[in-house]
Amino acid sequence: FWVLFVGRLVPEKGPIFFVELAHRLLRRTPPPGMAFSMIGDGPLREAVADRIAELGLEEHVVTRGYLPTPEVFSSLLSADLVVIPSRKEALGKVAVEALLAGAPVVASRVGGLEDVVTDGKNGFLCKPDSLEEFEDRVLLVYGSSEARMTMKQHVRSHREAWLSRESPFGILVEELLREGETAGG
Repeated sequence: FWVLFVGRLVPEKGPIFFVELAHRLLRRTPPPGMAFSMIGDGPLREAVADRIAELGLEEHVVTRGYLPTPEVFSSLLSADLVVIPSRKEALGKVAVEALLAGAPVVASRVGGLEDVVTDGKNGFLCKPDSLEEFEDRVLLVYGSSEARMTMKQHVRSHREAWLSRESPFGILVEELLREGETAGG
């Protein structure tokens, strides 16, 4: 069960929170097969690496640094769950990309994430900085293949409507896809 973080390593995106969440999930009864990966770079790169080492998570949390858009999307396609612990988020581009890839999302209830993630349908929204709430939602998705499949079905069934060039979301998706092509995808 692969849990993925994608974002700049800056305080408002919550990368240290993600490491703390991984630690919290693994320190109890470690869920069999649960692994964590982080894609992104930024000023907190060393702090993230230090915190991973302090908590002894080197074997459980892999940091992959910056990746080009096609590699990020490929990772999203493989992820079982994407966690977005942002403290503020104008749009929620990673959530859009995760949902297009078919990955359920557990995200903070802030800004544009509330417009993209439909709580209980394609993921869950949590109170920002609530380790307890994020942990509960991750375990809910982990513990129920039925919940994962239902969320993935919800995403698939709405993908066509999302991609309609007449919908605001479709226009945004088209822009994101164009951006990806420009970046080499």
